[in-house]
Amino acid sequence: TVSFTNSHAQEKVNEKQATASKRAAASGKALAEIAALPAAESIPPELLAKAKVVAVFPNITKVNLVFQKAMKGSGLATRRTAEGWGTPVFYQFSMIDSGWTTAEAKSPTIIMLFLNEATVNEFKENYVEIGGTIAGPIGETLTETDKKRMEGVRLVAYGFRDGKLIGVKIEESDSTQSGMYVDNAMNKRTFGAKGPDVFFTEAFAKGVPEIEELRTALTKFVKKSDK
Repeated sequence: TVSFTNSHAQEKVNEKQATASKRAAASGKALAEIAALPAAESIPPELLAKAKVVAVFPNITKVNLVFQKAMKGSGLATRRTAEGWGTPVFYQFSMIDSGWTTAEAKSPTIIMLFLNEATVNEFKENYVEIGGTIAGPIGETLTETDKKRMEGVRLVAYGFRDGKLIGVKIEESDSTQSGMYVDNAMNKRTFGAKGPDVFFTEAFAKGVPEIEELRTALTKFVKKSDK
C-alpha cells in the first residue's frame, strides 16, 4: 500500500513538472515567433522598451456558460530587472463577462505589457487586475496618435494567431471580472515557493530548462528595443 501511494504521488509530481515545462515551452515559442515577425507587423520597439512586466498566455480557450461568456488560460509573467529579465512565474488568466460584451481576444495566445513601475508592485499580491486593458499598436514606430493614446496607460495587450499579431482589448464594466491569478500549484512544484516570492527573487531561475529558454526567448523578443 505504501509503495502504491508513493508511486501515485510521484506520478502526480511528474505530471505537474511536465505541465510546467509544456507551458513554459509554449510561451517561449510564441515569443520567438513574434520576435521573427517583420517590424511593420510587430510591436513597436519604443513600446517594448517601456515594458516593466511581460505576461504570455498561450492557448487561450473560450467558454460559453449559461448566462456568461468567459476566456481562460495558463501562462507566465516576468519582470524587467537591471540584469535582464527575472524568473518567469506561473499564472492563470480568466475573463468572465456576464454582460455579453466583446473582449476582442480572438486569438489563442495573449501577450500583455505592463508599462509602469506601479504595476510591478501589483505582482506582490496573488491577483493582478487586467480589466480596462487597451489594444496595443502595431508597427515599426509609435505614431503621434499612438503616443497620445498611450499616455498614462497601465497595460496593453496583443493577440497572436496563425502568424499574425493584432492589438486586443479587455473591456471593463460592472458585469466583467478579469484578472491574473498566481498558479501556486505550478510555482511550488517548479520552484518550491509561492509566485510573489519567485517573482521578486533571482535565485529561482535555475532548474527547469524551458524556463531558461523562455527567458532567452523574451530577451530576443525585446532585442530591437534594447539597441
